[in-house]
Amino acid sequence: MGISGRDRISVDLRGIRAAVAARAAARGMTVSELVREVLAREACGDNDAPTASARIAKASRGLVRVALRMSNAQAVALKSAAQAAALSAGDYVSALVSDASAGASRGPRGDCAAALVASCSVLTVLARDLRHLAQLLGQGQVLAAQQYRRWLDDVEAEVRAHLRLASEVLGDLDALRAYRRSADK
Repeated sequence: MGISGRDRISVDLRGIRAAVAARAAARGMTVSELVREVLAREACGDNDAPTASARIAKASRGLVRVALRMSNAQAVALKSAAQAAALSAGDYVSALVSDASAGASRGPRGDCAAALVASCSVLTVLARDLRHLAQLLGQGQVLAAQQYRRWLDDVEAEVRAHLRLASEVLGDLDALRAYRRSADK
């Protein structure tokens, strides 16, 4: 007897749902996997029933479908983030999981935060140099102030880069806060 890919049945558990869920959890599988295994064992006989590890090995050779429960806003945010990264939603989530499981120090957000800290240090130096320039001009030392001319040409680009980076980090933090708020509901 062949096993179809998507046959469905509904089972009234009549009060044993908690016990079934606990058993599935103890075996490291979902309730659906446990029910399929028990039904396959009963329908096929003990020796012919595929084991959970055999199904996992078979599934690991290809792609599997994963359903995620999230709010509409989270789904829209996931789709937008995936599109911005030029990835499918599945590939985007896979990349996030890979980054998390690889133990990357803090992931992309951490890299942005570290870059923002470095950029703030550059702006601190920039502020000091601007104060010095203002003092030189206030004292009428135009020749000394002219040494800052080339540096002043680059200030706008540095400030814009910092603001771009800061807005990216703040956007990430805002999205994270919104996600946590919606998850708490």
